[in-house]
Amino acid sequence: MRKIMTPVFFILISVLSCVKTGGYDQVSSCVREENIEPNADFADVKALYSGEIVQIHQELIVEGYVNSSDKAGNIYGALYIQDNLVNPTEGIEIDIDVRDYHLWYPAGQKVIVKLKGLYLDEVSGVFKVGGIFKSSFGSVSVGRLPKPAVSEHLFVSCNDPGVIQPTITSIPELNDRMINTLIVINDLEIAEEVQDSMYARPLETTERLLIDCEGKAVSMRNSGYSDFQSEILPKGGGSVTAVLSKYQNKYQLYIRDLDDMDFNGDKLDCGYVTESDQIIISEIADPENNSPAVNARFIELTNIGEVDVNLSGWELRRYTNANSDYSSSVDLTGIIIQPETSVVIAADAGDFLSVYGFSPDIEGGSSSAGASNGDDNMVLVDALGARVDVFGVPGEDGTGTTHDFEDGKALRNLNVIKSNVVYDPSEWTIISPQTAPADFSPGQRN
Repeated sequence: MRKIMTPVFFILISVLSCVKTGGYDQVSSCVREENIEPNADFADVKALYSGEIVQIHQELIVEGYVNSSDKAGNIYGALYIQDNLVNPTEGIEIDIDVRDYHLWYPAGQKVIVKLKGLYLDEVSGVFKVGGIFKSSFGSVSVGRLPKPAVSEHLFVSCNDPGVIQPTITSIPELNDRMINTLIVINDLEIAEEVQDSMYARPLETTERLLIDCEGKAVSMRNSGYSDFQSEILPKGGGSVTAVLSKYQNKYQLYIRDLDDMDFNGDKLDCGYVTESDQIIISEIADPENNSPAVNARFIELTNIGEVDVNLSGWELRRYTNANSDYSSSVDLTGIIIQPETSVVIAADAGDFLSVYGFSPDIEGGSSSAGASNGDDNMVLVDALGARVDVFGVPGEDGTGTTHDFEDGKALRNLNVIKSNVVYDPSEWTIISPQTAPADFSPGQRN
């Protein structure tokens, strides 16, 4: 007998031809874009926020492109979309209670979101929409939209996914407009203190620091439930592709899988070194005319070598009087000191400017190595805590010794060609009394 297709069967075939399947319960069928037209953009949605969680009552519809994936388990329950495949200007997080959402919403997929009925909130610059979560203490926040409700708000375009091109940026260039969008940062390396560590501790969210050539850091936030949790962090330098987020007002990176980590194993070449015996303490000043009203004290470091040295993680420590433990330290992170160049650390930046006519590189404070009254000892250490250079004898009060520069200055001799981890009086000239500014030359080794 000949079988006859009914109109209902034709309709069923038409619908199924536009449904994306993958062996899981269907979450969302695709829609033709002409059937649901967006009437707002992400900026319109964010403008609804006025400082507290709000339910959206307007018939707002936005479209965007998926830039995240939960395939490797590092991102869970949060779908990130941005307004353009290339050069996005806005992004938003959609919290959904859908496991393996990458099957329905792959990266580059265009999605359409009906926002009416959803809740909107902002935390640390991160805008998110979803359902409502009420804690046992009565507070409310955006929670994951239940799976049955996802298909009522989130629709997949029947067009094939496009290609997301991450925005190339750097740590200093990060800004809130990039939040929830896909970015790539080049010339990074894993912070030394966590090298050879796993991506995350088991069953714990774990932050791993990434450092750039300027010593600036950004956190990579990894899940202890991810597929790559036990993998060892890569060596050398490279780039990271990630969704940018923010936590407690600090930018954070969410990688989607290990393909987002492009490291070659070779040491990051930034045009400088991070270890050197060519950084010396070159001048320490305690002017005779120093007073509580105007603090003219300072200490100077000089690179006597031929290559740039990054002082990220280095410290200049002060051992006050006869103390065998250092009483204060100045963090030198962020300082890259070029050959034949000096760095000046002042006790007080404003007072230093008024006396010497220019601003110091660092304000150390009234208890720092830059504020010594002549009988203290100084130790320069590198990022590993190893001694690089020393003035004086820690544990010995300098009064009346070969390292007593009260009311004067301690000047490193020009014949010194490398640092010294042991104080050698023959490398120094102590002159007292000395008056500021005439008798001092901060920033110029002479």
